Amino acid sequence: MLFVFTIIATLVTFSLATAISIPGVGELDAEKDLAQYNACVEAVEADPDTFVGIRYGSGSPETVVYSQCVPWRKNGAIITNAVFCRPATCYVFSDKECKTGPSIPFNVIVPVPFDFLNTADFVEYLGQSAYCSPNGLGTLIP
Repeated sequence: MLFVFTIIATLVTFSLATAISIPGVGELDAEKDLAQYNACVEAVEADPDTFVGIRYGSGSPETVVYSQCVPWRKNGAIITNAVFCRPATCYVFSDKECKTGPSIPFNVIVPVPFDFLNTADFVEYLGQSAYCSPNGLGTLIP
């Protein structure tokens, strides 16, 4: 997990000036990712259950609270990435309403900060939606 985060962090660092497209990974855009992270951090002040900033396609950042069901697709656009500002344990479901499943036999545990890129629409192979709960993990970077 730390190795994957290191690779993603390195790629994001290279994209600081502009968005870059990496075959098999997709578009990395540090400016949009930072906007998602900042939206998440700002939303935590209003609602302490906020834990992630997501983006559908090239749309604006949206924030998500713990226990909110998040479909992978919304208005025809798939989640491009999720930038976590608080740790979470996520549960993936086979339907769009987080009722059928979980679709995978394990929970996804996410420390922060973490940028989960949806490479080649990978998330749709796991299921159609997810919700997350708080966990006691801290950050990857002290």
